[in-house]
Amino acid sequence: MDWWQKFISLKSTEEVELKRKKLVFYMLSYLCSLIILYFANQQSGDNSAVKVTLNVLGIFFIINAVLSHFHQCFKVSVILCSIGISILVLYLAYSGGNQNTGLYWILPFPIVYFVFFGYFNGLIGNILVYFALMALLFNPDILEATYRNVEISRFLASYLVAIILCFIAEYFRFQSYVELTMINFNKQKQANTDALTELPNRRFIDNILLESATINPEKYFPMTVVITDIDHFKQVNDTYGHDTGDLALVHVANLLKENCRGSDIVSRIGGEEFLLIFPQTGISIGLSISEKLRQLIEQNTLAYENQSLTLTASFGVSQALTLYDFEHAKKQADILMYDAKKAGRNQVCGG
Repeated sequence: MDWWQKFISLKSTEEVELKRKKLVFYMLSYLCSLIILYFANQQSGDNSAVKVTLNVLGIFFIINAVLSHFHQCFKVSVILCSIGISILVLYLAYSGGNQNTGLYWILPFPIVYFVFFGYFNGLIGNILVYFALMALLFNPDILEATYRNVEISRFLASYLVAIILCFIAEYFRFQSYVELTMINFNKQKQANTDALTELPNRRFIDNILLESATINPEKYFPMTVVITDIDHFKQVNDTYGHDTGDLALVHVANLLKENCRGSDIVSRIGGEEFLLIFPQTGISIGLSISEKLRQLIEQNTLAYENQSLTLTASFGVSQALTLYDFEHAKKQADILMYDAKKAGRNQVCGG
């Protein structure tokens, strides 16, 4: 899994998709129920079984939709609705509906399974219903309605075409949804990434990380907050040029990122300064990790035009026990980092 997927929420696109399903579900449940109930009560006395069955199904769809407003299991309501639709479809084929027109009313329903369950599961649901219809229609002895062979063959052909067209439409709609989701994800990732080091930037810390810590504080606290700064970085730029300075930043960024844990956050918050966050980590372990990183930076020289450039960094280490402590801990880590600079650089200061 991409590291960024732990932080960048795709909830907005998922919520749009869920809203679409809910709109279809409620429109289908309420509008179609009214249509079913209307035609049910237009039946003559000879069709009392059809009248009762359609009324029961119409009322069932309405009750199922109303109850869905009062519980969180929307998927259950969708499944019950799809089962009701399957029963309705098979009953219309079996009974013929009003004046043997039941088959015509079945044709619009394939789209519903695709909207509710997606292109793959929707296709499976439609195929099952299709074979059930074939089993009914090719056994006229068990049918209440009477159909001509030409009606059955044309209906099955039309129903199959409807399934295929709905599958194509839903498949490419889903592909567009995936592409739009990835565009949204990549835009958020780009906005929250430092272009040079490819580390999270200050925007990521201020927006995404703090939002995540607000929602799930147990995943982050207690937290060790570390600020580290490359020593004599201006001298590196002045002596070797800004291109070498950029290489030095990338070199240090990679060392930090590659030697931290998967749950840790390594970000560049400006210039030669990096912010490290160690979730669910006490100050003593945070100091130990920071010392290890300090040694790695010192020991791993930067190769530049057949030369080896030794870099060092100063670390300030603090701790946040709750979200409300975070800003104070960050300021404290910054002060401690400058204390490390004043004390001779290339060392870790904690407090």
